[in-house]
Amino acid sequence: MARFTALSVLVTVAIAALAAWGMRAQVEAYVIAETAREAGVPFPHSAAERAALLTPPLAAHVNEMQQFIVASVVGGFAVLYLTLFVVVRGAALQLARQNAALRDMVNRDVLTGIANHRALLARLNGELPRATHARQPLSVVLFDVDQFKLLNDTHGHPAGDRALRLVARALRREARETDTVGRYGGDEFMAILPGADAAGAQEFAGRVLATLSQTHMCAAPEVDFEPAGHESLLDGAGHAGSTGGGAADGGHRCEGEAIPLSASAGGAIYPLDSALPLELIALADRALSDGKRLGGGRVEVVNQTLRDSLALQDSSFGVLDGLVTAVDAKDRYTRTHSEHVASLAARLAEELGLPIATRDTLRTAGLLHDVGKIGIPDRILRKPGRLTDEERRIVQQHVKLSEMIIQGIPRVEDVLDAVIHHHERWDGGGYSRGLAGERIPLLGRILAIADAYSAMTLDRPYRKGLSGAEALAGLERGSGAQFDPSLVAPFVGWARQQAGPLPGVPALPAAVATPLAAAARAAA
Repeated sequence: MARFTALSVLVTVAIAALAAWGMRAQVEAYVIAETAREAGVPFPHSAAERAALLTPPLAAHVNEMQQFIVASVVGGFAVLYLTLFVVVRGAALQLARQNAALRDMVNRDVLTGIANHRALLARLNGELPRATHARQPLSVVLFDVDQFKLLNDTHGHPAGDRALRLVARALRREARETDTVGRYGGDEFMAILPGADAAGAQEFAGRVLATLSQTHMCAAPEVDFEPAGHESLLDGAGHAGSTGGGAADGGHRCEGEAIPLSASAGGAIYPLDSALPLELIALADRALSDGKRLGGGRVEVVNQTLRDSLALQDSSFGVLDGLVTAVDAKDRYTRTHSEHVASLAARLAEELGLPIATRDTLRTAGLLHDVGKIGIPDRILRKPGRLTDEERRIVQQHVKLSEMIIQGIPRVEDVLDAVIHHHERWDGGGYSRGLAGERIPLLGRILAIADAYSAMTLDRPYRKGLSGAEALAGLERGSGAQFDPSLVAPFVGWARQQAGPLPGVPALPAAVATPLAAAARAAA
């Protein structure tokens, strides 16, 4: 822009100079011609003849006229240039403002006023190289409004839109200047947190969820409220309010029904979980889905079990993990138990000094060991009371069903050894092959201990889980009869060295109140 301005000034000065020079010569010629006509002589062509006609007073007058004309021409060009410059400059600034506004419209969500899907992806792609250069982590956190479809169906889409605006305001409030928050799509939001590790992601998401849990949206429009001491999440037209039934907050009341807001969050960390932007988002989305599956209103960050499960999905075992999910839809205990078993079996293998490949096999076997429950009738799987002998025999068939399902997948021989034999007993009294001692494959013996410990410690609708100490005592009592004594000792020794709960021990959500089936009883 500066070069263009300088060039335009030079061109204008040159044009003005040429015009002034031409006008000056024309004035001199005109005066000489008029003087010659009055004197009755021909127009002089030589310089001497012209000098003879121009007396000193006349020459001074000509010079004054030439100066006036030059000043007028230069001044006129200057005014014209300045006028054009102001007009063009104003138009350029207006165009720049319009372009900036257009870019802002392209990158901003119309409803919530925060970044949209396109802008979030562009920002994430830009932040990852900076995080790499600074050798710092970066967190991607996804948020999803709980029961959003129900909110829309019950109170209408305007209420849903207001809920989305409230979530956006909560995100903006809790974000740092370096953070980017936006609407990823539908009722899903994203936060990009440079420099934040897993703890930072959980802390940020926890603050957002806490704010939302204290924010209620009244059924009447534009009277939503938050707890006292919080700045309003609403636009200037919004008002602070209170809960229904006359409860007050900040001096305002909600005249109608107060609708609580709740959301779930899932996070993934760069570079720990992935160095690829879309993969980070996929991991965060899976963590978010796990949080919603466990009841919602919680923060889940990618952990080892989730990485293993995703690796499972990306391999030829993906269809089996889909079956595990299908079983989970029938019996919410199964996936929680399977993930627990996978973690414990891998840790026991590590304690035994087994290769990493064997630990990975045990993780896969732990996730898949109860996949055969997909074939157990719901009436048995969900039966709240004691099972009959016939029902127990049906439940025991889940091992053979698991074998039939898994054996169609290539390169699963070791996984099958663990899955098929995890209900065998050291004394030969187990199922489904009735093997004893070291005839039971090692992976099956390892999985049996992890399976039994998990079954004893996890809560069931019909009983509370045992404490870790009680479960370990149970393993010791079964050593040499149900379990391989050479494996019980290292597992118990390792477990008793742990300061807190064993890794991978999950808690069943309070919402899981449906009776669980014989599978749970058979595993105990």
